[in-house]
Amino acid sequence: RVCVLLNGLQYAVTPGETLAIPVLIINQGLGTDIFHLSAEGLSTGWVGIDPSSWTLKAGEEARGMLVIKPPRTSASRAGRCPFSLLVKSEHAPEQNASINCILTVGAFTEVKAQLLASDPERELPARVQILNQSNVPATVRVGWESIEKALAFEPSEPKQVRLALEESTEVEYKVRPLQRYWVGGERQHPYTVDLQAAGGNEQT
Repeated sequence: RVCVLLNGLQYAVTPGETLAIPVLIINQGLGTDIFHLSAEGLSTGWVGIDPSSWTLKAGEEARGMLVIKPPRTSASRAGRCPFSLLVKSEHAPEQNASINCILTVGAFTEVKAQLLASDPERELPARVQILNQSNVPATVRVGWESIEKALAFEPSEPKQVRLALEESTEVEYKVRPLQRYWVGGERQHPYTVDLQAAGGNEQT
């Protein structure tokens, strides 16, 4: 009673981006019918259908659009997601059309970081708190640099950490002036902490 045409069976999308799939519906029945389009196997929040139903006369055709947009969060896991495109006939519900497709969700790397100041009274060193907001495990390189070349860091070499999905960690470090000042009041020495996620964003 119904023919469904797509431009392919395998699709790919990166979280945060939009995938639009044109759909052609043809009423092959003998009379007017109402058809409903839906997608099964994908998260509800990922899918939009415009329109989701048609009233078609015999032999009449219509076009719709299936829009898939996974959010750019760790919940949109990278990998292959089988899904089905289903067209239901309202007048003959036992004669539905289903097409099996595969959606490949691409990987993205995104980490969030913040500095936590040292607390000498509690004997806590300075820390960098890192949260993996990617949809795959992430490797992050953390380094320190004195803008005036007046400070020493422990550890002195960049440190590399690996985070599982949605995992957070703290990287500790110590910083001290290279020389002691015998006169004068307080002095401030700016420095940077750089984070580079493999294949992803960089923060300073």
